[in-house]
Amino acid sequence: IENGIRFNIGKNCSRANMVKVILNGDDTYTMSFIKQGREFNEFTILMKYADKGLSEQEFNETVSKAIAKAKKNADNWIYTYYQGITDGTYLVGKYIRAIYTYLVEGLQRREFFFDAKKANAAIEWKEKHCFHTEGPLAPGPIKLEVWQKAKTSAMYGILDKDGNPQFREIFEVVARKNGKSLEAASDGNMTFRNGGFGERVFCMAPKFDQADIIYNSIWQQIQLDPEWKDMKERSLEKDTQHRKIFDDSMMARHRMTDLFIPGTNCTVKKISFSNKSSDGFNPSLAILDEVAAWEGD
Repeated sequence: IENGIRFNIGKNCSRANMVKVILNGDDTYTMSFIKQGREFNEFTILMKYADKGLSEQEFNETVSKAIAKAKKNADNWIYTYYQGITDGTYLVGKYIRAIYTYLVEGLQRREFFFDAKKANAAIEWKEKHCFHTEGPLAPGPIKLEVWQKAKTSAMYGILDKDGNPQFREIFEVVARKNGKSLEAASDGNMTFRNGGFGERVFCMAPKFDQADIIYNSIWQQIQLDPEWKDMKERSLEKDTQHRKIFDDSMMARHRMTDLFIPGTNCTVKKISFSNKSSDGFNPSLAILDEVAAWEGD
């Protein structure tokens, strides 16, 4: 409890009685709980229903549902990672520390805003639909570490005042064998299959073979997804007239030059970078690999 005040609530004490205890004291105090990356204000929820005239049972049931929903939508892995950096749980370099200090202070000053629902939806989608495609963990689903959840939260959850992503360019430097290409492929996979209509994802690198690494990883992840496998099996079903029973327009497929979803007109393409070949593109997401080897400024 803030300001060093602590209530010792017995395990049989209901939330209704808990409200009475708090109201008999100073109702300006709030209770903020941080547990496993979740931050939410339970006191606000308790007060919201305290004067609704509900019976004790109705009150407890209503508040329990409201708190469960708040917990789900209040994960802020940016704060969790920053707290771990400041208390020494995570050892990071000065630039990572500076970046997360900037993010946290910017959120506190309301220079930009955090949408926990969008951030957590991106994390959940990746862990459900993206898979290891090589190594001892393949073909299992990916499990993001705290630093990866914090980065994903910053990419998809920090918005400007108009509700658009605050950051449009992300420059990531990661040591070898730390899943850089795998995670980049998961971002491409999610934009391609879970974005809007007409999404254009480009996998770019100085050489075509390098661009092919992330491109192939996206396609392999798709093929490992049980949801895609189910759609594939159903697409083969036919009636007695040999006509398709299942509408497979939302199923991703591999064409000669790209990955394509007919129902959303979304594509993933691989290209080697040059000024001429990149003219005219309108990317929703461009994944630029091996940037240090690129020519130019």
